[in-house]
Amino acid sequence: MCSHGVRLEFDFDMSKLGETLGAIASCEAVPNFNIKFSIKEPNVVSEQLLASAVENAKLKAEILAKSAGVTLGAIQRIDYNWSELHLFSDTDLDMDENIEYSPKIKSISIDIHPDEIKVSDTATIVWAIE
Repeated sequence: MCSHGVRLEFDFDMSKLGETLGAIASCEAVPNFNIKFSIKEPNVVSEQLLASAVENAKLKAEILAKSAGVTLGAIQRIDYNWSELHLFSDTDLDMDENIEYSPKIKSISIDIHPDEIKVSDTATIVWAIE
């Protein structure tokens, strides 16, 4: 028995995925593999998420300050959890004994659609009150 991990990345193209899986499935070693869907540019999503979090925090802080009859001052501190975002769809397709392997397989027809990727992030912002 041998184990080897490899990661393949390409644009969302189900026919290309089917061809790739067909090529892998035709291997005589009877491979066991799984498929996860992610996004192409995780840094862009992370940046947009942080910008949105700061805008949301500022809006809520302004509402609270106005309701309390005070003015929101300068930012005193920003705390952020630098943990890595999980940017994978919950769709997880395991390919093992579910496929009948054959050297003649050239393409596998796959009719799946990845679930929406849901992410959240948290930043704590402390403002001065005037």
